[in-house]
Amino acid sequence: MDHEYVPYIKIGSGTTNFYTNLCRAYLKNYDRIRVIGGGYKIIVVLNMYKELKNEFFVCELQHLCLHYFRMHSMCSFTVSLNEPANQIHH
Repeated sequence: MDHEYVPYIKIGSGTTNFYTNLCRAYLKNYDRIRVIGGGYKIIVVLNMYKELKNEFFVCELQHLCLHYFRMHSMCSFTVSLNEPANQIHH
């Protein structure tokens, strides 16, 4: 079984432009990355999704609701250089 390391970029304080450029930099060294952000940063994640979709294969957009001390909402997606095998249409 092939276990490939896929780095995560967790959105913190910073702009959409900053994190989009960070993703571009990571994609120079990796074929695929994951982006995740929660709370009030979800808007940054969704704007990144929209921007990166113009240049790369972006898929697996997910919305997660977690409940621990309070409800917390998170959003994540995958960005890759090549279309994943399960996404290829014949």
